[in-house]
Parts: sequence; structure tokens; C-alpha cells
Amino acid sequence: MDTLKNQIIAARAALLVLVGFTVVNLLLGAFDAGFYLLFSAIFPGLVFNIVAFQIGAFWLGLIMALLCASVYLICWALAKKWPVFILLAFILFLLDTVVLFYFAFTSGEILTYVIDVAIAVAILYGLGVGVVAWIKVKRFPVDEYNVVNEYTPEQEMPEQEQLSREEEL
Repeated sequence: MDTLKNQIIAARAALLVLVGFTVVNLLLGAFDAGFYLLFSAIFPGLVFNIVAFQIGAFWLGLIMALLCASVYLICWALAKKWPVFILLAFILFLLDTVVLFYFAFTSGEILTYVIDVAIAVAILYGLGVGVVAWIKVKRFPVDEYNVVNEYTPEQEMPEQEQLSREEEL
């Protein structure tokens, strides 16, 4: 059980890394630093580029992009109490990664995206492990004191629970 909880914690850490890199890259790109960190979510940067450069509203684009990135931060914060938000972050980032793959294959410069794709896959893997751990934790019955009740066939079960298990079969 502790291993599963550690996997959920690791998934939240991967999500926080994603948020950190995304926000830093948004700020570096917005203020034309001339470089960027090797990885970030694609969708917030895409929102910034469309709003700031196509529409011409720089600050609105930056605010909208930061709001897009904050969705991941909200998922990170809420996943501490409700791990289902790791699943939501996984789905959102999976869509983001699909956009990354689209840009990588349509640009004709696949090699420039190799590191971004590798890190995106690693983040997806970390989030996926967290989702699987959450599903496994959810299956364990928990009593009113938040103590996991795990019965193995070798252990003696209370008679009433044994009868109810036999009726299920």
C-alpha cells in the first residue's frame, strides 16, 4: 500500500515539474530570452502564440497561457486529496503530447523534437503509473478509521463476511 501511495506522490511530482518548466518557458518565450528549457506543455505556448502574435494582445495571451498552465497546477494541488485529478492531468497531457507529435511530424524537423518527445513520454509514464496506483488504492476497502482491510485466503475472515463472499460467488 505504501508503494502505491509513493507512486501517486511521484506522479504529483512529475506534474509539478511539468508546470514549472511550462511557466518558465512561457516567460522566456514571452520576453524573447532567445532560449528555452528543453521541455514544456505545448498547449499553453500555442495559446500564447495565437493570442499574442495573431491577434496582437500580448498581455492577454500571456495571461491566457498562464491560466492554461494553471490547470495542471490545480490538478496537482487537488490530487493530494483526490487522486482522480492525476487521471485528469494525464488525459490533458496526453492531448498535449498528441499536439507535440503533430508538430514534430508536420514540421519536417523531427530531430529537433526528440528531447521534447522523450521527456513528454517520461512524464506521461509517470502520470500513468500514478493513475494505475490510484485505481489499485481505490479497490482496497477502507474502514471508518481510514485503515485498509486486506484479507488473504490464509487469514480467518469473520463468519458474516465469509457468508457474503460465498453468496457473491
